[in-house]
Order: sequence, then C-alpha cells, then structure tokens
Amino acid sequence: MRLPRPCLILFMALNAAALSTAQVKSYTDDAVVQYAKSVDTAKLDSTLASQRLEDWLLRGPARIDELNWYVSRDCDLKYPKPDADGDLPLCVKVGFRRGNITGFGVLRVGTLKRGVSGQPAFEYLDVLRPTPVGSYDKLSNFPGYLDSISRFQTPSDAKTEPALQLTVRTDQQSYRMSDTIKMETQLLNTGSEDVYIWEWDFCWNFARGLSMYVTTREGTAVQGDFLFDCVPPPPKEGNVYAFIKLEPGRLYGIADGIKVTDIVSKPGEYDISVTYSSKISRSFIKEFLKHDPISTLPVWTMEQPAVNAPKVRIIVKP
Repeated sequence: MRLPRPCLILFMALNAAALSTAQVKSYTDDAVVQYAKSVDTAKLDSTLASQRLEDWLLRGPARIDELNWYVSRDCDLKYPKPDADGDLPLCVKVGFRRGNITGFGVLRVGTLKRGVSGQPAFEYLDVLRPTPVGSYDKLSNFPGYLDSISRFQTPSDAKTEPALQLTVRTDQQSYRMSDTIKMETQLLNTGSEDVYIWEWDFCWNFARGLSMYVTTREGTAVQGDFLFDCVPPPPKEGNVYAFIKLEPGRLYGIADGIKVTDIVSKPGEYDISVTYSSKISRSFIKEFLKHDPISTLPVWTMEQPAVNAPKVRIIVKP
C-alpha cells in the first residue's frame, strides 16, 4: 500500500529522528562506568604507577572507604564546550567518603555521541566536608590532602561520639526488579542535650544530607537508573520551621518509596548503607542567620562527624 504524501513525509521524518537518536548514544551508562573504574592511573597522572583507578582509590594511598560512580553528561559544567565536531564531553562523576571526609571527582572519558573515546583525563577532585577546602587537579596530590585534613582535626573531634543514631528499615527483604522499596530512615537523639536538624538534610544526595551506597555482597559498588542528587535552597532568615528540634530520646524520620531499578540494575543480593551528614556549616549560620535564634542553638552541622546506619541487606529477584 502506498502512503499518502503527507504521511510518507512524516514517516520519513520520524524514522530519521529515530536513527539520529540511536546514533547519539551507542553505549550504556554501565559500560562507561566500568571503563572509568578500570582506567590506568598512569594515564591520568604521569607520576603515578600503573594501577586501576578504582583499586588505587580504595586500596592505594587515598584509602577511600566508599565510592559512588555515575555518568555525568555535562561534566558538572553549566556551559560545556563542544569539540571541533560539535560533540560535547562525556564524564564520570565519583562520590567518595573516607571517614567523615566526603567529596567528589570528575573524570572525562569521551564524548556524548561517540561514548568512550580518546585519552581519559582527570578533571578535578572537590573535598566538601568536614569543611570545603577547594579543588585539586592533580591525582597524585589527593592522598596528601586527605591526610592533612585528618591531621588538623582536633582531638576532641576525633574522640567525640555522635549524639545521633541513624537507622534504616525496609518493608521486606526480598523484592522483584519491578517492585518499590518502602524505606524508613530515622535519626534518634541518643545524647543528653537538644539537637537541631536542618529539614533539608533529609533529602538524598551522594555526598551530604542522606547518602545511600549500594554494594554487592562482595562489596562492589553498584548503581541503578536514578541519581540521588538533591540540591536544596539555602535557609533564609525568619523561617522558624527550617530546623527541627530533637530532644534527648526523640526521633525524626522520613518514609520513601524507592524503585528497585533506581538503585540496582540486575537481580542479586545487595547491601544498602546510609550515611547522614549535614549540608549546612557553622560559618553559614554565623554569617547569614546571625539574627535568628537558631544562631545560638545547638545545630548539627557539617563539622560534626558523619552518622552511619547499620547495613540493610535485600534480595532482588527477576
């Protein structure tokens, strides 16, 4: 059957668009992340010996406790620059935690259209907490910066136990890939004094606030379809409801519905680790909320240690 001319034109346009879309992305996010993990550190920094990047971060001089890898299609740039062919850069962003030190790094691995291509390049690493200390653009210097941050923490900071206890509970242990996990996350004040929590700390982010790390039983980090990257607005003066008071023995929590595919990509047994660390600093409160009563109250800030919940194991079936 011959299509009428308008229908034929529309069909050809849709077909061309479909082909164009297929050409734009001929790779998977998982393949890009796996490539980034396996990049030779000597290609990123000529002063380093040859080693897989993931191994260097976890078992090398950096001694990172946890990593979270995901694809960044804008390389964290507001206006990414195209190359000579008009293709935009493709990056992998790596969230990290060592003790109570957290941050992220960016690794350029190719372009949006071609996927993994060319020479990989280490762009920078940002340390976000316990205090933002800037960006570093040489991979070999990174372990030394982490060590210096640890050395300059006061003895009282190192010995103080958190006055908060974090617990995570799921509605069941076994799920299918199509299911939704009902997850409850609660903070309990186990100390003897009141503690104030910024309400926006209870949103999911890879480095601060509530952070979720999912690993296999063997400890290999995994990632699903969704990036937990909540970026809240800063608190404003006069908003008396922005901070939640936790008296000793009181708790505060949230209940979330999280799709299984948001956190894992295939069936298996997984451990869910959740960490709480504040997004707000004492210096911010002192500078921008100095006229509010909250400036004189005990707020849990990013200078306090991260609070870790016991791991929760789930079983995912097809």
